[in-house]
Amino acid sequence: AGLLGPPAPAGSGAGADAGAAAFTADDLRELFARVDTMSTTSGGAWYAAMLAYSPAFQDQLLRMAQDVDAASGVYNNGWLLPFTANLNNRHAVQNATSLVVKLGKNGQNECPPDTEDLSLEDCEGALSMKGKAIAKRTDFLVDSPTAPKGCYVHTCGFPGCKYKRSFNTNDGSGRLGRKKLCTPEPVPAGGASDAGHERGHAWWRKLLRSISELNQLREFLDGGDHWDTFVNRILRTVNISEELPAGADVNPWAEGKQWLSTVSMVSEGGEGIGSCRSSGKVLPVCLGSLLDDVFAATISGTGRRLTTYRASRGRATPSMVPAAFSVRLGKGVEHVAERPFCTPGTCDHLEFDYADEQEKAHSAPLGNEPSYFTHTGRLPISGITGASSAFLGVTTLLPHAAKVVPLETSIWTMHKSGGPDIFRAGREMWGRAVSSGGAVGKELLDDMARGHMVSLIDGGMTDGTGVRHAVAAGATEVVAFLSGAAPWRCFSGKPTTRPIIPFFGHLVDMCPLCVLEHQVFQEDSTEKEREFTKTAVVLKKPPKARWLKKILVGTVNATTRACADYGVEAGRRVTLHLVQVQTKLGVGRIGNHAYGEFAQEVAQAFKYDPKGPAVAATIGGWLSR
Repeated sequence: AGLLGPPAPAGSGAGADAGAAAFTADDLRELFARVDTMSTTSGGAWYAAMLAYSPAFQDQLLRMAQDVDAASGVYNNGWLLPFTANLNNRHAVQNATSLVVKLGKNGQNECPPDTEDLSLEDCEGALSMKGKAIAKRTDFLVDSPTAPKGCYVHTCGFPGCKYKRSFNTNDGSGRLGRKKLCTPEPVPAGGASDAGHERGHAWWRKLLRSISELNQLREFLDGGDHWDTFVNRILRTVNISEELPAGADVNPWAEGKQWLSTVSMVSEGGEGIGSCRSSGKVLPVCLGSLLDDVFAATISGTGRRLTTYRASRGRATPSMVPAAFSVRLGKGVEHVAERPFCTPGTCDHLEFDYADEQEKAHSAPLGNEPSYFTHTGRLPISGITGASSAFLGVTTLLPHAAKVVPLETSIWTMHKSGGPDIFRAGREMWGRAVSSGGAVGKELLDDMARGHMVSLIDGGMTDGTGVRHAVAAGATEVVAFLSGAAPWRCFSGKPTTRPIIPFFGHLVDMCPLCVLEHQVFQEDSTEKEREFTKTAVVLKKPPKARWLKKILVGTVNATTRACADYGVEAGRRVTLHLVQVQTKLGVGRIGNHAYGEFAQEVAQAFKYDPKGPAVAATIGGWLSR
């Protein structure tokens, strides 16, 4: 939206761009004219799919570009409200007994006791539920310009905090006024403040909060227990059905472009990157060696009654194989992928051992079978994006995770099931294993081995930026839009793994509970980061921005180094253009009005910073000319 949106007139303040011509699909097609391949990872797969396959979502983006000062309202009302409507609210309403929403100019209520992390509720939703809160302990607030004046919501922000917030004004800007009505309760003598407690134990509080949100997510899904159920609700918001194939028609801007939706195939057991043998660190202890018999991909069961799989030992197999679904957009359901699902040098010889507490089965070499390659155009978009974004899928490696995490967090596939059935067949096989209640038996293990049942999880576990897969696809010029992640670990000189959970990070190598950081460039990472920081143009955050810190835009040049797991050869020159957005926001929230605000702030930075129009033109040149 910021790249399409017009600059602010000299001396102007925030407000609509009166008289500006409406942006069209042709403008978007022109903006991306030079782009041949999109490499997306994690939640980026959702947005790429929605922008490519959904005319409604494309129209929403164009309307955000039309008036960047109202972009938050467009995003929240056009996407977040319909998304929450797609979720099942029955359980949430039943559990919202401690959260009271009063409508009326003089509405007053005591702050609800014994509540934690309650968020403000959308007033329109409160009206539709006859004054009851839609949800408890969620982040589904939407600032709506149509919400009634005098709509009050009383809530607490952290344990022990009791205060009131209200929405009591509506100035038509898309945001309702806020007013704090009371303050946190006094801290008992000798006790530490909750705010300090939050800071002192940030890592475990975030972990517990994430687990709490997962439980809430499961309630919203009306008993749904699988990650792809949630992803289907996201796509349904913009009219992408669960069955829509990747070869379906796309919006004009995406026609003919290759989409690489990255995933990570769990393959723990080998001796490649992510194992203790090849983690790239020199630390006194490696977790994988201490608990050698513990780590395997858990298919079903708890305690000692587990059904698992792991890669056969003795080969230089990474703990997670980087892979990508390759789709040439708009080419129909019979389209054959131009790139293999994973690098032949890694996958052609990959074998798996399946086991329960009594029996075992061994697979033939994996290879790149037609189910991932020949039939890519028939694969459902929901399965592709679900696998790419399964951010908690690494819990598959923890045998007791099912007791803590209330969802099946991986996307299970049957590599050799053929056609578009790989996701359905994988889920059915997983269901058969779960329903067995323990040992699945030799027959079912043999079925898993013949079909190469594997766990696909977040592509960010092996490529958090998408840059590696773009380079693997042969790119000599890459434009990377990054938020949080940075490409410097693609360069040499950094450890090739990074712990997922920073327990004892300086003493214990946490692999295989680690993110893989393959190095595909020869240059030193520290030097390249220093070069970029020195030469990049910095766009400052707009006035009153809450979430955006700054945007850095610049270019570095790099030379590839050989990387077998990606099939990258040494010696290719690559120009790397970077748009690095620095923000206070992170990932993992179910849904939050803050993301709409953040999107608006990014667009406004291009409009109101004096350097913004020139920087937008530069980025546009990278993409379109």
